[in-house]
Amino acid sequence: MLKNFFKTTFRNLLKNRSYVIINILGLSLSLACCIVAYLNYNFAADYDSNHVNQNKIYKIQVAKSVQNQKVPYGITPLPLGANLADQLSEVQYSTRFTHGNMIFKKDNNVLDEGIGFGEENFFDMFTFPFKYGSREAFNDRGQIILSEETAEKLFGDIDPTGEMVTLIKSDGSQLTKLVGGVLLEIPMNSSIHFSALLPFEEYFTIYEIDRSNWGWFVAATFIMTETDQYPKASLDVLNNNYISIQNEARDDWKVAEYTLESLNTLGVNGENLRSNWLYQAPPKPAIIVPFIMAILMLLIACFNFTNTSIAISSKRLKEIGIRKVMGGNRGQLIFQFMGENIILTFLSLALSVIIALYLVPAYSAMWDFIDLKLDFTANPELYLFLGGLLVFTSLIAGGYPSFYISAYQPVKILRGNLSLGGTSTFSKILLTSQYVLTAIALIASLAFSQNAKYQSDLDVGFEKSNIIFVRVQNESTYDRLVQRIQQNPAIEQIAQTEEHIGMWNYSRTLKNEDQELEAFMLDLGLDYPKVMELEMVSGRYFTEDLYEHDKQNSIIVNEKLVEEFGWEEPLGKMVKI
Repeated sequence: MLKNFFKTTFRNLLKNRSYVIINILGLSLSLACCIVAYLNYNFAADYDSNHVNQNKIYKIQVAKSVQNQKVPYGITPLPLGANLADQLSEVQYSTRFTHGNMIFKKDNNVLDEGIGFGEENFFDMFTFPFKYGSREAFNDRGQIILSEETAEKLFGDIDPTGEMVTLIKSDGSQLTKLVGGVLLEIPMNSSIHFSALLPFEEYFTIYEIDRSNWGWFVAATFIMTETDQYPKASLDVLNNNYISIQNEARDDWKVAEYTLESLNTLGVNGENLRSNWLYQAPPKPAIIVPFIMAILMLLIACFNFTNTSIAISSKRLKEIGIRKVMGGNRGQLIFQFMGENIILTFLSLALSVIIALYLVPAYSAMWDFIDLKLDFTANPELYLFLGGLLVFTSLIAGGYPSFYISAYQPVKILRGNLSLGGTSTFSKILLTSQYVLTAIALIASLAFSQNAKYQSDLDVGFEKSNIIFVRVQNESTYDRLVQRIQQNPAIEQIAQTEEHIGMWNYSRTLKNEDQELEAFMLDLGLDYPKVMELEMVSGRYFTEDLYEHDKQNSIIVNEKLVEEFGWEEPLGKMVKI
């Protein structure tokens, strides 16, 4: 029986090559897009899933009081995390984490990298497997833990444990550390990232920070509970005991409340936070839009499959009639036609995987914050997705034709007076739906394309196409860099800045009389506005002649802030930062 089934199937597919090619191409392209959309969604959904204790870890966050409104921030006061595990009954471990930038040097290899600082329970809470060495090295302040990428840049493809690496601070002073371990590659969809890790005590020493300074903030304070239950009692303790301490220390930075964010949702909700110094999941539009477009394309391909299947059924009328006259029942015909559709869908799915091998890296390369990989060994759920996609597509695309064709009456077929389904209500609905979905997909694609062009051509108020920015560690490094690149005739202008438009800024509260606003701030060098071609609507730029005066007494604001404060004439207005 199976032999006859396959013979009949492949004979019919070979007879209808155009039909097969059209549907395989249509389905395979749409299925490849579905694979990309699934990996894209899965990347965000699996944020921080590399940590075994994900369900038990919470990040303490603060809501700042601004004009009687609560503005959420990701940072926490430095002293808050000290000994929290001993003070909160539900908490098993706690750790503070923050980071900075240092220069790493090994022989002629010099890197400017981000360095993290964590407390002793860091590896009890978070899952960062070691490639070389062990976590015991983290207890030694004289040793450093490197990421796999940093280790390869400094030492090449060898085990560097026991080797020495030099750290250069911003003031030019140097530290020498022993490499105690190397971590396996940290997934891109992890909130915590670093190029190297040192014990938190080194943070106080390197940056000369007072450990009891409630006016200083760190990137994160984490707690880990004994169970998966939300630690409501611990949250009450934080709000009852630590708000007044913070507000007494920083009258200009008052905390309204503490909140707890589960590690399950931290990456996804990170975009809602001010001063979020951790990695965050892609924005929701970057997840939802590809999914919608992939579904539209798949439905179009499925409806096309259904319509063409019904359309070519006229070639098989005699086969159906004779098989029914010879005793074949409808169930056997449904099995035959459904089996053919499944084989056709399976071939399309196989081709879609090949297309996705090229499509996934191309899509991933479009975004700095996404790293998609079509890896069947590391992602066994992908098999389930592909299996579900096969079943779904086979039923949607081939279900109706199988039942429709098998319902033909042999008497009508053999008399030759059978009216085919091209004029049936359902066929009209399918055809109309196909046209409507195609129109929606084309209009949406045109809208996305026009939006991309609009954003590319939009005058955003500064030069963005001919700018190269380079992060440097300190003033002396900047001066040496300027001396070298000034010799390049392709460089027209050079400027320095602490922050950069669209890349880095910091947040401050600006107060004018009784009104307060949260503003993003940039500390600029004198030539920065000229290099970035910032257009001055009213007033003047900072100048070298008035530099000392401007440092203490002047601020440049944009039109949005003027609008928010409701000023008619902003020049001469006073704001308190």
